[in-house]
Amino acid sequence: MRKRRSIVTFTIVGPPAAAAATAAATANADPADPAKAATPAAAATAAAATAAAATAAATPAAATQQQKHQQQQHQQQQHQQQHQQQHQQQQQQQQQQQQSQQQACKQQQQQQHLKQREQQQQQQQHEQQQQQHLKEQHQQQQQQQQQQQQQQQQQQQQSEGAAPATTTARAITATTAATAATAV
Repeated sequence: MRKRRSIVTFTIVGPPAAAAATAAATANADPADPAKAATPAAAATAAAATAAAATAAATPAAATQQQKHQQQQHQQQQHQQQHQQQHQQQQQQQQQQQQSQQQACKQQQQQQHLKQREQQQQQQQHEQQQQQHLKEQHQQQQQQQQQQQQQQQQQQQQSEGAAPATTTARAITATTAATAATAV
């Protein structure tokens, strides 16, 4: 009689399939048939297959956890960067506002200073004009007085005709004294 040989194939899909293959190999073991005998090598192969399947099943979960952890870290970094950018923008805005306020204050001070200068110049010009006007009035008064005195002298001379020299001298002396008093 011919001996029947059975070939056992292992399909590694996951822990349940490896366990089922190990159980099948153990159930088909026949101590009389060396091909069907359950050897330590077969048991070790089944255990290795089971461990490999468990590792394969655990690897995606670990990878998923790492990805989640990396995503969380990335989100935290983005949040920190956004916070820093907002803080920097606020500082820049505050600095710009302070600079604009300082410039406005400087402009106001410059304008006030210019106005004060203009007012001082106008006051000085006004005072100079008044002084000059007073001088002109004084000169006109002096000229009018001199003309009146001259007219009076001429009238006296005409009315007196051939007056003595003493009378003429007295008139000249009086005129000179009056002119000097007016000048003072």
